[in-house]
Amino acid sequence: MTRVVGRVSSRPLVGLAITISSLFGSVVASSCSLSESGSDTTLEGVDGSDPPVTAGPQADIDVAPVVQGTYIWRAMPVGAGGYVTGIVATAASPAAMYARTDVGGAYRWEPASQQWTQLLDATSLPGARPGDVLSVDSIAVAPSLGSRVYLALGNDENPAPDTPVAGAGRILVSDDSGATWRAADQRWFISGNQRFRAGSERLVVDPANPDHVLFGSSREGLFQSFDAGATWAPIPTSMVPAGIIDDPASDQPGVSAVAFVGTTMFAAVAGSGMYMSSDNGASWTMVRPFDAAQYGAGAIEVAGDLWLAINRTDGLPADLSVFDLDAASWTDLPIPSTSLVAVFAVDPTDASRVALADEAVRNGHIWTSTDGGQSWSAHDIDIASPQIPWLANTDLDDFMSTGRLMFDPVDGSLWFAEGMAVWHSTDPQAATITFTSVARGIEETVASAVMAAPGGVPIGAIADRQGFRFDDTARYPERTLIDDTFVGGTGLDYSGGNPEVVAWVGAEYHIYYSEERRARGALSTDGGITWQQFSGTTPEMFGGEVAVSAVDPDVLVWLPTHFSDPWEYLRSPVGVYYSHDGGQSWTHTDSVAGIDSFHRFLWWFNRRALAADRVNGSFYLMSDEGRFFTSSDGAATWQEAANAPPCLDANACHVLGQLLAQPDRAERLWAGVGIDGLYRTDDAGRTPWSKLTGVDEVRALGFGAPMIAGGAATVFVYGRANGDAKAGLYRSDDDGTTWRLITSFPAGSYTDINAISGDPDVPGRVYIAFSGTGFAQGDPIGATG
Repeated sequence: MTRVVGRVSSRPLVGLAITISSLFGSVVASSCSLSESGSDTTLEGVDGSDPPVTAGPQADIDVAPVVQGTYIWRAMPVGAGGYVTGIVATAASPAAMYARTDVGGAYRWEPASQQWTQLLDATSLPGARPGDVLSVDSIAVAPSLGSRVYLALGNDENPAPDTPVAGAGRILVSDDSGATWRAADQRWFISGNQRFRAGSERLVVDPANPDHVLFGSSREGLFQSFDAGATWAPIPTSMVPAGIIDDPASDQPGVSAVAFVGTTMFAAVAGSGMYMSSDNGASWTMVRPFDAAQYGAGAIEVAGDLWLAINRTDGLPADLSVFDLDAASWTDLPIPSTSLVAVFAVDPTDASRVALADEAVRNGHIWTSTDGGQSWSAHDIDIASPQIPWLANTDLDDFMSTGRLMFDPVDGSLWFAEGMAVWHSTDPQAATITFTSVARGIEETVASAVMAAPGGVPIGAIADRQGFRFDDTARYPERTLIDDTFVGGTGLDYSGGNPEVVAWVGAEYHIYYSEERRARGALSTDGGITWQQFSGTTPEMFGGEVAVSAVDPDVLVWLPTHFSDPWEYLRSPVGVYYSHDGGQSWTHTDSVAGIDSFHRFLWWFNRRALAADRVNGSFYLMSDEGRFFTSSDGAATWQEAANAPPCLDANACHVLGQLLAQPDRAERLWAGVGIDGLYRTDDAGRTPWSKLTGVDEVRALGFGAPMIAGGAATVFVYGRANGDAKAGLYRSDDDGTTWRLITSFPAGSYTDINAISGDPDVPGRVYIAFSGTGFAQGDPIGATG
């Protein structure tokens, strides 16, 4: 849950990535979510045995390279960095444990190596397509067969009012612990990155029959399968309603929790009640009514009883209740939380041990009980992350967005899935609970930008946690880019003539409606090692893009963006800001030629409307109304060029359009304009732009070192070329004359790409910024650089 101050958002707006769901820029907002280093710590094994690997100081990361297409790929490790919304396990020893995320796929825990393995990639997902989503709405493992896993995958957009529900989500089934998946043809509305994505599971498997599974959808009611997901039958909504509450066009809890207690099935329906069936779903009886603002969450069976959180949408406190099947009665527990959200765990081996949290774990907001929830103790927290140091070197422990709490079914320790990682505590009864990160193998950052300056190392910006300088891609970063605070990184640039000068801008979107919100930007004069934060700013300087002059690195231009919706630019133009003293003071230009249609929406990370000439010190702006502007006086004035690339709504340029200056030639600019392909000018628009043949669609664009000394700069495009039907990563070594497909799935990931950058010093090397799985580096097979 996000701390958006001053207004309740229908969708948690933290770390939103963008999945391009149509060629015309229809987008689905995808979010992540809202420490000090400890001494050497040994984690207990999931099966209760001593683990073979300890969580001591980080060692070099053994990242297995992926050969995809004509390149070899290596992850640029960040470690965690996104919302882990659920975690489940079997009771067998050793336990089979799985975690799900809102934008970064699903993972299996490997107790032998103490790390997580990604289960959704281009080879394991049936029918994978470039740009498919990695938003997992629910995951379940069969209690009687730990290798059988079910997963609900999708990131559908809410339907417009009075329109039918038409979803593209699917339920995947694995018989080999997630190594491979199959799926039926049936589709549902599934959105694994909406408001009600955490704290509960929509899938549950019959404890005695791994082929029998229930699925509670968010909009279409309750379904069950008796043949391991090959076919699904709906339960009539006359028996179990669909659970549509409040505004039907908003995010919906629907059938928000399902459970088995023996052979008895339960389904919690928002705004209606808890339903029970004892005859395999032939008939259903309401056993507890809900009021219009209540929905069930976290339903689990413990010692023959059903435990359920009853959360709310209206701000009143949630309840925690236990249903005794024999007595057919409910007992409401006296929980200390006053939040509208309750997330809980019960030790399956000892029902007297209960853990409770609200929307975020922090000091005083995690409680435990040793008498079955009759009395509670509040705890403070410490966090330790010796293997992924940056996690503990932030202010994360001030607000750890709660995904799910789970007692280890074998040893009784406590697992915690939250907004940045998975954590583990061996002593959840301590006055101060120490959570140690257990996130090796999880890569879930929403990467918003990536760049590599000549003579430097790659630097990436990410949602929620600023970004990182990648000094050593065999080790996790020690710290985030600027400081320890929560802020989304949105833009990066370097000075063409002084490449050690680097600028970064970001946005405090988690407190957008608060008077405490600050403008966030900084300048580095040593390639991103140290930073001086901008001063003289105003809150209106929010996210967006930044550019640095090639001839005077004290001259900066900041193009802010908008937050509320993609049409805010019409109501509240933000204009352009410029500084001639290295970001210590700023001058505001209300608009350029009376328009503000440059960067409309914060979450459109692909969009790049501002560029600095890499040679002569000019700046350029590409509007999405087919207009192009230049400035030769440090953005003090702007002149409209005679010619512009066709950047328009109709070709998705308002979402995907990218303007880049070629690194070795003044006034030579390249413009990717969505589904209208790629354009170039040799004179900053004084004469008409040329369309490059062979490129059909551009979603991201970048330059790299020439493949031969003295040759043309390498150009990388993520999009479609040569008439190909599917998107992929392409490279041109001959100034855009011909294009060669490198791969459709860089690093084996099928998720969307927000940004790409070639390496200016290493021919052929490319860096990828994914929309939910972090960063990757690719090199031609056989390269020695």
